[in-house]
Amino acid sequence: MTASARIGILNDVADFAGDEDQTRDLTFWIERECAALRASGRLEVAVEFVHAYGLGLPTGTAEALEGAFATLASAGACMVVGPSTGENALALMAMADRTHIPTLAPASSERARSPYMFQYQTGSDEEEGLVIARHLATLGARRIAAFHAMSPAGERHLRSLRAEAEVLGLDLTLVHALCPTGSDDEIGPALAALLESGAEGLAVLGPDMPVGVIAHALDLTAWDGARMTGTPGIRNWSGRDIAALQGWFHVSNHSDANRRLAAIVAETGSDPAGYEDMAAHLASGHDIGRLVAEALARTQGTNGEAVRRGLEQVRALPAAAGEDGTLLGFGPQDRGALHGRHLIVRQWRDGISHEFDGARDMLEA
Repeated sequence: MTASARIGILNDVADFAGDEDQTRDLTFWIERECAALRASGRLEVAVEFVHAYGLGLPTGTAEALEGAFATLASAGACMVVGPSTGENALALMAMADRTHIPTLAPASSERARSPYMFQYQTGSDEEEGLVIARHLATLGARRIAAFHAMSPAGERHLRSLRAEAEVLGLDLTLVHALCPTGSDDEIGPALAALLESGAEGLAVLGPDMPVGVIAHALDLTAWDGARMTGTPGIRNWSGRDIAALQGWFHVSNHSDANRRLAAIVAETGSDPAGYEDMAAHLASGHDIGRLVAEALARTQGTNGEAVRRGLEQVRALPAAAGEDGTLLGFGPQDRGALHGRHLIVRQWRDGISHEFDGARDMLEA
């Protein structure tokens, strides 16, 4: 009988729904990459999936996450994929290490790395502020303001921005914390403070920030400074916000010039134009599926220790995320999957997110 590897899928955001677009389902990507390796004769073990749901932070609790992880462990998972946020990965890091179950978290905090917690960077709490500060400086904004999420992740983004602003000699004229929900009662005073600050650029930092609402409110003022947000901000808008977002810069994890991503778009028949999060899902789905399949193929492992060794052996694979040439892989002391320039500056123009032509020069130290 062929040995079987059970992969646990931990959903920490929303209950699992089988009617979603398959390209947003990680099992689709893992099965796709495993099938390719099986067809080439490299993968022998069968793959099964077990699912668990636990609503994580900030809406849910760490206890719910731990319960979901325990469910997967009891089901015999030799690897867990998830959770999907840095805060939730941090909450589960000790449990992954204690149970010796390698856990691959598509998350933004590099602090969520440990012997058994592997990170696939869907952004960077620690680096996006740096990218934003450099870009605003290159646009000529020497006085900048920051609206940041009132959360640990928002604080990490702010620290990154503040540290780079000091290096570049920028004046951080205003720092304003907002609740992720961003009610009109909060945004009004924040914009009034922005107008009085003399800032020439605005950074909107951290997860769940109401970027669309802020963009609409800014359009009602005479302020004409540069405005930019990070990877979390691009997910919190809707189609009605497109006009207000015109001219906004943002950090992303995908590049129009990445040949592997272009091939995936063609293979899946997807049309990510104008849908920033779709391109991000295609890139991360492919890369995570590839990491899981390669880890299994390199050791034919069906237990946690074998899969951990397999992940450590995955090196220098072409990534769909980041610039063309970004690589995937881990190592005995390396728990960050993406290597190379995986944070890309883009700008909303004509209703579509375009890669900014001068991004490479602007990100040079």
